[in-house]
Amino acid sequence: MGIDDDLFDTTLDFYVHLQNPRDCVLQADMTACKVQIFDDDLFPSTAFPQLREINRVDEGHLHDFGFRLLWAFMRFTFFHVPTIWWKSIVAVFLAQLGNAYYLMTIYLKVYLVDVCLNVKDESTLDRLLVPGSRSLTAALLGLAWVLPNIILVAADHFEMTVLEMGFHIRQHLRVNLFRKYLNYARHSRARVPIQDLKTSMMEDIPTLSRDGYLISFEILKKVCKVICVGWWLLKKHPRSGIPLAIYPTLMLLWLGSRYKRRLLLLKKTGDGTSDVQGWLLHAEASFDLVNDYGNRNTIVGKFQKVLADQRRLMIALKSFSFWSGIVIPWITILATGFYIFLAGQMVTEGELSLGSFLATINLYKDLGDRFDGRSTPTSRRSPR
Repeated sequence: MGIDDDLFDTTLDFYVHLQNPRDCVLQADMTACKVQIFDDDLFPSTAFPQLREINRVDEGHLHDFGFRLLWAFMRFTFFHVPTIWWKSIVAVFLAQLGNAYYLMTIYLKVYLVDVCLNVKDESTLDRLLVPGSRSLTAALLGLAWVLPNIILVAADHFEMTVLEMGFHIRQHLRVNLFRKYLNYARHSRARVPIQDLKTSMMEDIPTLSRDGYLISFEILKKVCKVICVGWWLLKKHPRSGIPLAIYPTLMLLWLGSRYKRRLLLLKKTGDGTSDVQGWLLHAEASFDLVNDYGNRNTIVGKFQKVLADQRRLMIALKSFSFWSGIVIPWITILATGFYIFLAGQMVTEGELSLGSFLATINLYKDLGDRFDGRSTPTSRRSPR
């Protein structure tokens, strides 16, 4: 039988056992029936018929619908992998607790410098949390800084234990891939090297679950944090938000320009690793034949060439990572320097408080650190 839906699933087989007959007789050899459910949908969606001939699709052509393919995988994971939908919703909510705390710390820093520690301005005494006592006000600010972290730690622990999604996604994909492999015909199985199956199981699936779905929560958290920072800057002084608009724009343009090259190098490096594994498996399967014909030196020489080719790919990837990683910190440095030049005059003219000035510099550094975390090509290895 077949499944008439648009959701991907692999062939499923099970046995139906008949018992407790009524008005009939069950023969001993007819009490069990094997049922196979076939599914002809594509992974992750039938909206990409070109995936049926994936071996003939040019690598560059995949980039034309790469984001649509990623979105289809995210929808597949959200709706099709058990428990993921409600865990995702709760995880998005908990992620905003950290953003709320981050926004609160900005206000605490500004208040600490402009009011609590501004001993030269007597008018700030009326704005203290504890009237007339700067030390007690500072103590309250310290408590306000520390106590919310208890809630954040509890939320992180809840997310780690109850909302853990990585294992369930990896398990679902691995089980389906293994089931599909076992249902291959002999000629289909001959076209799939065992090292490719191993690489998919141990490297590609963890990378896909991490960078294809789980990373979306971290990206959403960072985007919301940038929105909080922008809102705070525009509220304090509209002109101070000018560098904020230019800053992430330059970063996104740089990362976007390196996107295709990054994926190409990752693919070549992964193929090189698969070739090395293939040679090891081939050597094990052909061990007796190699010894009988005395071709050990020839095989070792060819294997050495495979390793040399893999090293060239690794050097190219490391060089790419170096130049990709060095640009983001320099954009951060230039943007911070430009802001110091622009906002420093505002502070001296009384248009911007010293607390807001120092807090904004720290915001630019935090923003640069977050973008710098995505500038390095993703490793093909991840927790299993």
